[in-house]
Amino acid sequence: TATTTAAVTTTVATTETTTVAESAVVTPTATATPAPAAAPAVGGTVRATSLSGSLPEQNDQHFLGLEPDSRDAQVTLRLTFEPQDSSELARRLNFWVLDANGFNQFIGGSDPSDVAIAAGNRVFRGLDNERVASFRVVGSG
Repeated sequence: TATTTAAVTTTVATTETTTVAESAVVTPTATATPAPAAAPAVGGTVRATSLSGSLPEQNDQHFLGLEPDSRDAQVTLRLTFEPQDSSELARRLNFWVLDANGFNQFIGGSDPSDVAIAAGNRVFRGLDNERVASFRVVGSG
């Protein structure tokens, strides 16, 4: 089963919600990060199509392992943040989707935008506080 890691990072206080269109096993993963970060919380496996949490401190990051329930799944990740009218958050908040190789490169110091297989993007005529990435996970499930 392939595991994809989604890294969410921010530089200011926020609340974020990640929505996964495909039902997935989400395993929070504690790991060292190149940027200063609070000690990550480690939890068990969660089966959900939606998760919410907060990134209260500057440079906080969440790492989630995603495993689709079905083979060759199309996965859509949606990140929303509050307050939605914050131009500073809109400018600085994003997420990246990394496969195992990309995650190892990130841990080794690579910029996540250089090794990501997908990244959060603004949706044309979408909400200012929303970022979306869609990708196909081939052969999993």
